[in-house]
Amino acid sequence: MVSAEGFHAVMDKQIALKQSRTVQGMDRKYFYNPMWSRLGDDSIGSPGTYFHKSPTMIDPFWHTLDQVLLRPSLLASFKSDALVVIDQIADKSLVERGKPASQFSDHLPLMIKLDMSLLLGGH
Repeated sequence: MVSAEGFHAVMDKQIALKQSRTVQGMDRKYFYNPMWSRLGDDSIGSPGTYFHKSPTMIDPFWHTLDQVLLRPSLLASFKSDALVVIDQIADKSLVERGKPASQFSDHLPLMIKLDMSLLLGGH
């Protein structure tokens, strides 16, 4: 996800707005990954998209396997509160006992809204 040979996704809009950087003589374009801001229980919605409890010494419990990546050219149309980890649909909770309800999925869905009128000059 973060490798310059992969998606080259960064957590900082200001870095992403630089468009790219040169790595080993090659121009590598950035993606912006707003999912970094959705880690933990102070985020909007659930603290991740996938829950896995492990008996290992290190266990974050909640993971964010599901990602949203944006090219810097789309950042003007993106508002942080328009990215949501969905944990409820109408009156149905998708979370049960602190983790995704297995009768629906083992992952929580993501929703993102982009205001494309900002890119099109308000038309």
